Amino acid sequence: MFRATVENHGDSRYVATTGTSAFVIDTQGRGPHPLEALLASQAACIAHHVVAWLRDQGMDNPGFTIAASAELNGDKSRIGAMAITAGLDRLVPDAVQRAQLHAFVQRCPIYRTLSDACPVTLSFQE
Repeated sequence: MFRATVENHGDSRYVATTGTSAFVIDTQGRGPHPLEALLASQAACIAHHVVAWLRDQGMDNPGFTIAASAELNGDKSRIGAMAITAGLDRLVPDAVQRAQLHAFVQRCPIYRTLSDACPVTLSFQE
């Protein structure tokens, strides 16, 4: 089971504590906005699956970047769409392997949860 606790002390900051660390989330710019924290979580989950896939394939991992962005819907009540770009450069040049990797990273539970709620596009950067 995963757990997180958030404490507020009367201002715009929220101290999030997990089993292993703590960090500040802030709606006024003194830490990531809650939506940015969600996007970072989405990107990290996908990155974790990329690393696992590379390891399973016996491929080197010199590093890479996952970028996530989102737009709110018209009344700003929920995320309307999310885009994720995996900057794998020349890490996975083969189209067949990219398709396999694409399918594999969609196993990320955060990706699956969010993509069931709103359109999420996942693309690999050339």
